[in-house]
Amino acid sequence: MNNKSPSLFSAISLGVGSVIGSGWLFACYYAAKDAGPGAIFSWILCAILNLLLSLLLIDIAIKHPAKSLFSRLLNISHNPSIGFVIAATNWLTMIMLIPSEATATVQYVSTLYPVLTATFYENGNLSGDGMLVTIILIIIYAIINYLGIRILTRVNNIITIIKLVVPIITSITIMIVAFHPENFTSYRGTMIPYGVDKIFTTIITSGMFYTFSCFYLVTTFAQELKNPKKTLPLALSLSTIFSLIVFIFLQIAFIGAMNPSNVANGWHSLNFTSPLAQLAEIVGLNWLALTLYADAILSPAGAGIIYTGVATRMLNGMADDKQVSKVFSKLHRKYNVSHNSLFASIAFSIFLVFFFNNWHKIMIASSVFILLGALAIPISFAKLNLKGRNPRNKLIKTSSQIASIACFYLISYLLINSGTEALTIALVLEIAIFAIYIFNSKKYFGKLVFNQIMSAWTIFAYLVVIGFLSEMKDASQVSSKTFLVTFIVVISTCYILLLKQENYK
Repeated sequence: MNNKSPSLFSAISLGVGSVIGSGWLFACYYAAKDAGPGAIFSWILCAILNLLLSLLLIDIAIKHPAKSLFSRLLNISHNPSIGFVIAATNWLTMIMLIPSEATATVQYVSTLYPVLTATFYENGNLSGDGMLVTIILIIIYAIINYLGIRILTRVNNIITIIKLVVPIITSITIMIVAFHPENFTSYRGTMIPYGVDKIFTTIITSGMFYTFSCFYLVTTFAQELKNPKKTLPLALSLSTIFSLIVFIFLQIAFIGAMNPSNVANGWHSLNFTSPLAQLAEIVGLNWLALTLYADAILSPAGAGIIYTGVATRMLNGMADDKQVSKVFSKLHRKYNVSHNSLFASIAFSIFLVFFFNNWHKIMIASSVFILLGALAIPISFAKLNLKGRNPRNKLIKTSSQIASIACFYLISYLLINSGTEALTIALVLEIAIFAIYIFNSKKYFGKLVFNQIMSAWTIFAYLVVIGFLSEMKDASQVSSKTFLVTFIVVISTCYILLLKQENYK
């Protein structure tokens, strides 16, 4: 059985399918709640960042269409030690995203009937029965991935078509039935009632980056795609554009459909559990509400299936790079997938269900790791170009360095807005992961340990600096001008140090 020939449509489906998951069911609500109509600008900014990242990633992917490419970026451009930190970060991100999609399905559907709410939820969190259903869904994701890339893409192609149609129908229908243009400026007389800074923070707190950034996951399947040099650039670009159109329409529809009296006291006063479905019920579209409840099963399931496949290939990639045990490198002859990597990924995902018992909690936790993973794109791209190992097309050649620096600065600023607590947790986990790497490589004596630490020290220093800047930004006694100057100087220094990171042997 040949599992190595997904088409361009399948590649686009993988990109769009990973973006339009649970996020589209929740992000527009949390974005409106955090930034009001200014959320529209947040989506555009988020899309611009992801488009820039896609341009950089396309250039790398054409030259290095390796399996699990995204997790191996710094391994390709820098060295195995710093490469492992990012690879493990990305794998942990996927491990978090798998239960988040299953949790989203349970959370959405639980509001359909009061008896389901009482059964699956207790005080806003998953109950024991809710956790059990979540785990069953994760196991279903695993079974589909067990059968290899061809079955995965066939299932995902069907789901993606539905996932694209339902959001478009939802936004258009809601705008036709209930649209109040005054909502866009009624609160405080502006489209940005909570200030410009909220446009940035909303990208993190509402789940925008969590949702939008997953388009790049198609590169994880690069080695298994048909004609990757042609397929990847089109898949990455088109999935980003399609997703932006869908999210902008949804955000406009959500803001415009709200009863003006409900937002008279501010958008932050909104309170929904299953936002779009409940909104459809409010405006009298019961058939649409039922459709959305049904899609709450399909959309997260499609994304969850993809995330499971990505996590499996990431762990397999780390094994190929000798960063984890070689037991994860063996591929099944028939299905061309590492079943050991699949089983390990699913086991960790199920374990996380007991720690993150609602969608918003796991979304916030995973967003920091998603940002750290995305940081590897501009750094790897710039390093490869400095080495002269990465030929570029005309578009990338013109804008490459500007795009690389712009992405690095914007990702750094978003990380700062993630909060000191989340950054501290990330730093502790990164250190723990690196300690496991050193132990697994059996190089935990004297100079060998020193060399491995020195080969990756810049990424840990960067996290410490970001935490310091986050604390500084929150300090009321620091002026915005002082913070801006400090940010530019410090982040520029970090960028240079990360580019110059050497491999100590």
